Amino acid sequence: MGYKNREIEKKYVVANSRLTFKKVCDLVEGLFEKASFLEKGSSKDFYWHSPRPSAADFIRLRNMPNGTGQLTLKRADRGSNINRIEIDVEVQDPKQTRKFLAQLLGSPIGTIHKDYSALFIDDHDTNVSVYKIKGNPKVFIEIEARSLSLVNKISKQISSVIEMRQEKRSLYQLFFKEKK
Repeated sequence: MGYKNREIEKKYVVANSRLTFKKVCDLVEGLFEKASFLEKGSSKDFYWHSPRPSAADFIRLRNMPNGTGQLTLKRADRGSNINRIEIDVEVQDPKQTRKFLAQLLGSPIGTIHKDYSALFIDDHDTNVSVYKIKGNPKVFIEIEARSLSLVNKISKQISSVIEMRQEKRSLYQLFFKEKK
């Protein structure tokens, strides 16, 4: 969910493997009790390698719980995933969009099923997402805001109650980059 086609975020992996997804969600929600909105659900993300000579790193189609979708292009144009290009397009028919992308780019390189809890801390694109990828034991925390200083401030708050280590790779890089 970028602001002005940019995404400023940091991703972390919960270091204590004994902390369950639910427990991490509860701890994060307790830190931000005054959050403006909480959304829980699951999504299925389809990934494609970007075609060459495209500058995009990858393309993702997310099926949303309400039946709509979001088509996203991402590019680490500044050397990392912390502050990168993110262009989102809301789609009404993700099934038809997936067919379109398959005709244009071939079959998706893979899918990720994700259970998540997303806290929207303010009305200015600041959010904390806790999620677990089905079939993977790790619990992830992503912090996104309009400024890196705000991301760092929230990271510090969370690290006061949850031991976590920064993951510099995107989910695309973690699960699909090496499968080219």
